[in-house]
Amino acid sequence: MGATVRCKIVKLLTRFRATHVPVGEDQVQHLEFTRHCADAFNSVYGNVLIKPEIILCKDATKSVIDALTIILLARSRRVMSLRDPNQKMSKSDPDHRSRIHINDSVSDIQMKVRLALTDSLPNVQHDPSLRPGVSSLLELLSQFDDKGRDVHELARLYNMTPMRQFKDAVATSIADGLSTIRNKYERLLYFSNASYLEDIAAVGAIKAKEKARRTISRVRRTQGLAE
Repeated sequence: MGATVRCKIVKLLTRFRATHVPVGEDQVQHLEFTRHCADAFNSVYGNVLIKPEIILCKDATKSVIDALTIILLARSRRVMSLRDPNQKMSKSDPDHRSRIHINDSVSDIQMKVRLALTDSLPNVQHDPSLRPGVSSLLELLSQFDDKGRDVHELARLYNMTPMRQFKDAVATSIADGLSTIRNKYERLLYFSNASYLEDIAAVGAIKAKEKARRTISRVRRTQGLAE
């Protein structure tokens, strides 16, 4: 990513006073650069700009985490492809069975999880290196588990469960977990006034513009520049 684009990121995050930014590992350097720029400005002109805190997933590379000054770890881990558990789930994957959309029906979710690539071993075990497919399903289940159990608790619970039955439990948990947002999505898409989302965006744009105006005004004042 070029310097021009990186500077645009700094401008956007500082102008709109972002406080927390979720990023992938490949974007961490740009957030660190933003924080450095805010530090440099504040060291001269006072506490004017906000330094956004970086949010990474729990399983980010340890060397990346250790290199950061301030970091928050998100509860969720990477979501892996259902068809290739060594790859991240992606909307650009040509195989639609590799991913779950928030608006997928219950039957679609059941179908995709049942077709998820696992292995021929009979038990359920969390071992990402040796059993990435089963481990990925356990990760998904733990994120949607209504009792908040982690992957190790769930692995013990389902250890001797037949794979078909385990996959059905994963699918049910995901479908239940997405039901609220799926229903809201469908209401907005099919039953709301056509301008509802446009109105929300317009109000948000007004608020964002005013926040940016106040930030720029404060920056100019601290530098002794005329409004």
